[in-house]
Amino acid sequence: MHEFMNKIVVKPKVINPYKFIEENRTDKYVLYGIGNLAEAVNKQFLDRGVKFELALVDDGYYIKENFMGIPVQKFEEFTSNIKSQKKYNLVIGYAAGYRKMQVLINEGFFRNVICIARPFEHHKTFDRKFVKKHEKQFEVLYQLLEDNESRENLCAFVNSRITENPQYVVDISKKDIDEFCNDVYEPTYNETFLDIGAYQGGSIQRFLKAAPADSINKVIGLEPEDNNFNKLCINLSYIDEKKKRLEKIGCYDKKTRLGFNNSADKCCRIDDNFSSFIDVDTIDNICIDEKSISTIYIGISAAVLEIIKGSKNTIIANKPRLIVNLGTMKEELFLIPLYIKEIEPSYKLYFRFQSSMPSRLFLYAVP
Repeated sequence: MHEFMNKIVVKPKVINPYKFIEENRTDKYVLYGIGNLAEAVNKQFLDRGVKFELALVDDGYYIKENFMGIPVQKFEEFTSNIKSQKKYNLVIGYAAGYRKMQVLINEGFFRNVICIARPFEHHKTFDRKFVKKHEKQFEVLYQLLEDNESRENLCAFVNSRITENPQYVVDISKKDIDEFCNDVYEPTYNETFLDIGAYQGGSIQRFLKAAPADSINKVIGLEPEDNNFNKLCINLSYIDEKKKRLEKIGCYDKKTRLGFNNSADKCCRIDDNFSSFIDVDTIDNICIDEKSISTIYIGISAAVLEIIKGSKNTIIANKPRLIVNLGTMKEELFLIPLYIKEIEPSYKLYFRFQSSMPSRLFLYAVP
């Protein structure tokens, strides 16, 4: 059977926005957005010696004086006051803007509207040869997925990644979804929510919007980096101590110490070449006394397969629902869901995009 491969573009035309930028350094560029994605985009431009003249935000957003040294202005104010159209190239730097790209192009105000499929350096690149090499695994995964939307999302992600074109995802992305309340997942009463790589608490806070604190059993946040862990504790200080457990530790498939790089961006990396280290252990060890873990959330992009392997006993014993961001992955895109199915065949597998960004692809494993 070749159902999956029949939906993968045969002769991909690879889009390289960075090549365009390098060839048009003297153009004028404005950045649309001032969040985490915009930070990554700006870094890519600075690495290429190109600076943005302005950062634009929509009405309703807080206007800063500047963003990473770039003056900030409202989008509508900018477009209404500028005298010469097609003077600037607009670079989209926020998730919802990906879906807005075609509208911006049709309006014809900007010389070019640039949307980058893989703005973060740690997002893995791959081509059709890689997909063909692993055709068997992809076909098995495709057949195991629970619904047509999941299969459609898998193919869109792969096509987007091998062409570096986010349009494949934009075309099937109807709307942004809440990662913790959607058609395949919503919190249940008395949840014990485990957040692996909790960073500064944002994902736990988003979870608590869907599952109010008075309805949960406990939230568990594991974060290995000192600064992030301190902010995690501060940001979640409002939660009753009996309803939370925060620990400064990383997760892996064994108890050890790992090299750690937290200098590149907000997504810290396991890196043997760095002199910083973190302590790591398995979820099975860390949570050995937790008897009722109901949801495991993994929003990081480092050693995810190893983390899940170190959770094997917990998964088999508790059958928690799993939410895993696979939008940065390569081999793990099929290895992780296939491993989950191997250790617990009762799981139903779904792929959902949180937004129209290719990197916002989530795997939901539901028993």
